[in-house]
Amino acid sequence: MVAAAFVAAWKKFASVDAPSLPWLYRIASFEVSHERRRLGRAPVSVELPDLRVTDEFDLEDVIDISKSFAALSTGDQEVLRLIYWEGLSRSAAAEVLGCSVNAFNVRLHRAHARLRATVPSRMSSSESSVPQAPQFKEES
Repeated sequence: MVAAAFVAAWKKFASVDAPSLPWLYRIASFEVSHERRRLGRAPVSVELPDLRVTDEFDLEDVIDISKSFAALSTGDQEVLRLIYWEGLSRSAAAEVLGCSVNAFNVRLHRAHARLRATVPSRMSSSESSVPQAPQFKEES
């Protein structure tokens, strides 16, 4: 899939005024969509390498946030991933999603609100904002 994204980017490179990372993310998201359609949305299980959670967050909190995140719509998940996982700016994330920065800000605000609504009450009452994503490190 990565190769397909780079092939598509290479083919379109000459026709784009200012190719950027958000432009490449957008192409990659289209390739992911094509692959999902091709697979017929059949669930696929993938084994991940062993990961170790840093001690910055309690494991129980990480599990709760993960469950809350999984309960969100794919659109809300994508908005939050672009900001907190990929580290994109709001303008770059808006470009990836093909919307204005204002529309992206509204989507981000609503995604935060939906995430807060699904977080267990013991966490949402003690913290005023959505916790940052935990840092994972591969074990060697």
